[in-house]
Parts: sequence; structure tokens; C-alpha cells
Amino acid sequence: MHKRTLQAGRCYCGLPTDYSLCCGPLHRGAAHAETAEQLMRSRYSACCLDLVDYLIDTTHASTKASYQPQELADWLQQSQWCSLQIVSSSNGGGHSDHVDFVAYHQEDKQLLQHREYSLFKRDADQHWYFVGGEHRNDIAIERNQSCPCGSGKKHKKCCL
Repeated sequence: MHKRTLQAGRCYCGLPTDYSLCCGPLHRGAAHAETAEQLMRSRYSACCLDLVDYLIDTTHASTKASYQPQELADWLQQSQWCSLQIVSSSNGGGHSDHVDFVAYHQEDKQLLQHREYSLFKRDADQHWYFVGGEHRNDIAIERNQSCPCGSGKKHKKCCL
């Protein structure tokens, strides 16, 4: 499947920072996420880049066994990730935080959304890990809204 190309000066996660300065250092192991939201964004970018090992490595030990690397790789290969929207982030600074997000992706030429309320925990070394998520009701994409795929077109003229 065709993978998403980067817009100049932007990371896959949607922040107006170059990938090499945003999620890239986390993916290379040169830095660790400072917040649950930063880890969530880096995991989304990892989906864009099919970085299965990063997704597994940033999953909490209590739930890691439920993720099968080959199944995850197959799912990522079938998906073209379009955009990420953070609905809310607790960023409480404690040992656990939640991030409510919507990730838009295409499978079989159909625009889909994955909305989740995710739990993240920080270990004794202050590293954040994804624990699990609760599916939330999808957010309606109106015909006249900008398409979540990032094309700049209205949804009705793009992926609808």
C-alpha cells in the first residue's frame, strides 16, 4: 500500500515540527517520551512507518503478550494512516495518564477512523508505556469538512 509522505516541516503525528526533531529521536531510541501524549503521537507515527518493534517495545509489560507482531505488521501494511487528532490528554504528570484520540486511516480505499481512550503508565525509570485502550464512539466526518487525509479538499470531494 502507498504510504503517507511528509509535508515539509511536519511530523507524521501532525505537530509543526520536522520528523527528525519530533518522533524520529524516539523511534531511534535517542530520546524517551516525556508525556503520555508524546508517546501516543510517536506510536501513531510508528504506525505510519510500519515500526512494529517500536509499537511492541512501547507497550506495557502487563499487556504486551496480547500483541502479535505478525498480526500487527499485517494490519499496518493494509492501512494508510492519514491524520491524528488528539481530542483530550490528561497530561497529569503522575504515573498514569489518558489520551483520547482519533486516528484516520484508509483501508481498501475507504476512510476509517479509530477513536480510542488510551491508558499510559510511567515506570520507575520514568519511561511511558501504552497499557490499553477503550474504543470510543466515532466522530462524524461531515461532507463539507476538510478531509482528514490531509489533502486540503473537502471530504465530499476526496475520500467520501
